[in-house]
Amino acid sequence: MPPNPQNISQPAEPKVQLAAKHSLLTRTLHWLNMMAICALIGTGIAMLAGGKAVEAFAGSIHEVFYFLLFGVSAVYAFSLIASGGWRMFVPTPNTIADATAVAKSELHLGTHTPRLKKYNGAQRLAYGAVLMMVAGEIVTGLAMAYHTQLAWLGSLLGGRHTVHTV
Repeated sequence: MPPNPQNISQPAEPKVQLAAKHSLLTRTLHWLNMMAICALIGTGIAMLAGGKAVEAFAGSIHEVFYFLLFGVSAVYAFSLIASGGWRMFVPTPNTIADATAVAKSELHLGTHTPRLKKYNGAQRLAYGAVLMMVAGEIVTGLAMAYHTQLAWLGSLLGGRHTVHTV
């Protein structure tokens, strides 16, 4: 016979206080960014794999999501500049040292004591890299979409084939 659940004493749940790390604006921009990038990947693959009819249709959708990504990035960049949050993504000796400690800890080669407040060094480097990749997506997207109007941009990036490869 199973024990009576009312007679079992269970330890009290630890009290956890949640702290908001990100504002509603940052969370909203994050999800819009994710949606735009996924749509850009999907429509980009469709344009490469499909014929002319698919390319025209997917290209129109691709452009809508490109401008969504551009707008989200502009709003996020403005909010980072206005709040001074951009400084968090500029690597410093502390960032590098903390990222190294995080990597060693993850490989069980040492322990990591957090030194930085909002993100650890590895996170700061990773998020900074993502910001640079999104900037690269925007610039190469402009060079591909407006290759006749912005021919100088494609040339600056190494030519049309290099831009498509990137």
